[in-house]
Amino acid sequence: MNLNSQEIREDFYILKNGLDLSDGIIDEAKLVIRNASERGLVRGRSHTTVVAAAVYIACREIEAPYLLNDIATIANVKRKNLAKYCRILMKKLRLNLPIIDPSKCILKLADSINVNEKAKHLASVMMNEIINKGISGGKNPMAIAACILYICCRRTGYYTSQVSIAKAAGITDVTLRNRFKELKRVMHY
Repeated sequence: MNLNSQEIREDFYILKNGLDLSDGIIDEAKLVIRNASERGLVRGRSHTTVVAAAVYIACREIEAPYLLNDIATIANVKRKNLAKYCRILMKKLRLNLPIIDPSKCILKLADSINVNEKAKHLASVMMNEIINKGISGGKNPMAIAACILYICCRRTGYYTSQVSIAKAAGITDVTLRNRFKELKRVMHY
């Protein structure tokens, strides 16, 4: 795959502007594509899916909290295909990607739904407590962040619905309620 082709450059441009990505993430994504291309992993794949997968992997490597759903939407590819190709690349390139820090998810999510500073601060404190107790392990970090932010919004009097927080987090409201029940049981919220 030629990284200088017009289609590839357009795909990078669309993702960079649509997600407001840094040049470092784009450079890392290009490196992923180059490595995948050298191993013959891009043949028969749509260039848009390859670029989107490389961008997602680069975001994970740099620990930028971008969701697979966001990247799939901006790139105009099916999430299922993107997830499958990301798994293939991670396995074949033997990539050990860091887990997304739920604390970063809190800030991103809080900014996207315009939460007040009091709720943000309380959410950060609660998130640190949950991380220290090891409760967040194995859970979708954005789901945990959404749940904590919902709890903090309720405590600080900032009204927002479960549906709006879940939508902003890229999860279902059922997932939000399930995480809420789990945290309530374990942390007594």
